[in-house]
Amino acid sequence: TYFIQCSKIPIEAQKNYYGASAYVAQKQFEEQCAVLPQLVAGCRYYSDWLTRYFRIMITDEKNLFSLVGRMALGVRRSGQNDSELSVMLDHILEQINNTETLLLEYAGVNLHLDRQRMEETYFALLSDDTGSLDAFDQEDLKVLDHSVQQILDYAEVSDETAEKFASAVEAFLACVDKFARTPEATALRKELVKY
Repeated sequence: TYFIQCSKIPIEAQKNYYGASAYVAQKQFEEQCAVLPQLVAGCRYYSDWLTRYFRIMITDEKNLFSLVGRMALGVRRSGQNDSELSVMLDHILEQINNTETLLLEYAGVNLHLDRQRMEETYFALLSDDTGSLDAFDQEDLKVLDHSVQQILDYAEVSDETAEKFASAVEAFLACVDKFARTPEATALRKELVKY
């Protein structure tokens, strides 16, 4: 708050104040430099939070945009009025675009957004062709790519634990009979649930 108030002081008054003493100018400079790491840490924290918020809105498997879109499509199929859900979807789309712009321009975080999937959903809602809705209803398994990494990102575990867990998951997935009663399969399951 102090620095915000200082920024409102006219430039000429600041020049006179800091020009009167080198000690005063140096002290003020040191205090301002001490604030910069706090600002950077705050920006990093909020960009991480916004990235998670963005995932919930659009990039996760069961994201808000898809859930509202599916609900609106279901309501439309049943022949009822879906205007409120369409307005909600418009608002979510606006928030997605604003969040993407904010993260890209101010935090330098490039989020990989599946615009084609969003456009398909939106087009299905705008068109009266219910045949285009069938393609939207099919589950897209590629959303599971890198899902272990997403789990580890949310869990905020150490790098060592993350590597051990990821290798345990890979070993379990490579196992032919995951529920066999062999010592190897049992050891894999125990290793996996340990984390």
